[in-house]
Amino acid sequence: MVSKVIVFGDSFLYGHETNYTDFVEHPDFKKNFKKAVGIKWQLAQDGKLNNCTLARAKSWFDFLKELDDNQKQNCADNSIGGYLANELHVSNYINFAVVGSSNNFILYKVMKHQKEITKNTLVVCGITSPLRDTKYEPVDQGLPVTAFIGLEDVDLTSRVIQTVAYTQAIKQIVESCGGRIVFVDPFGNFAQDEYHSGEAWDYIKHKANENYQHDNVLKIIDELNCENFAPGLSSLYNWTQENNIAMFTPGGHYSKDIYEQYTKEYLVPYLRDKHVI
Repeated sequence: MVSKVIVFGDSFLYGHETNYTDFVEHPDFKKNFKKAVGIKWQLAQDGKLNNCTLARAKSWFDFLKELDDNQKQNCADNSIGGYLANELHVSNYINFAVVGSSNNFILYKVMKHQKEITKNTLVVCGITSPLRDTKYEPVDQGLPVTAFIGLEDVDLTSRVIQTVAYTQAIKQIVESCGGRIVFVDPFGNFAQDEYHSGEAWDYIKHKANENYQHDNVLKIIDELNCENFAPGLSSLYNWTQENNIAMFTPGGHYSKDIYEQYTKEYLVPYLRDKHVI
């Protein structure tokens, strides 16, 4: 029996942008959007904004935040955690996901809030890109800062090892508190679906050379990951095509339709199959 659902992760687990549909029908929305972002409001078939650079995406996120006085709760309701809590008829639901989190910051949040994890708590933990780094010291105003690092500056095998270390540490914390856990990977690096193998080799192969010598380590990592990760969200791509539903929000996150369908069609059956619920 699950009596509490707690979520950790980055913007995908936060449910970022899933609230945007509440505002697009306002008569001044398109005019104010163009003023704030600098481009015309025009969405591609997949739901993303046309000509959306990183700078424009940030402007869009800032603009959306100004529109919604209750963004955190609205996004939490439209996220995987919100739909899972509804499916399980659980009213005690807390979303600790933070937009822009790295994997080490996600671990930090789990440690910070572990007292919230009790018996019959189900923790849904999102894993983000291994290429995100968080710096804690020194930072402005005491707030950690997360940024992507370039591929040229990183050894991907070490990043994969770090990622599995974070998942194992998080799992141990949750289980030591009496809770149960499932990992979700919105980036599709370690979760298996129709378009992703879930194997560590497929994440690092574009940087590995022909003399790569660490396949045995990757096999160990894959065995550990198979025990923890729910199916990938790309499993729903065909469903979106068949039903003419946008896969993404304007800034590139998954739409609330995707989160709802994923929870019903993949996550809940996975949790039942694994005897987590």
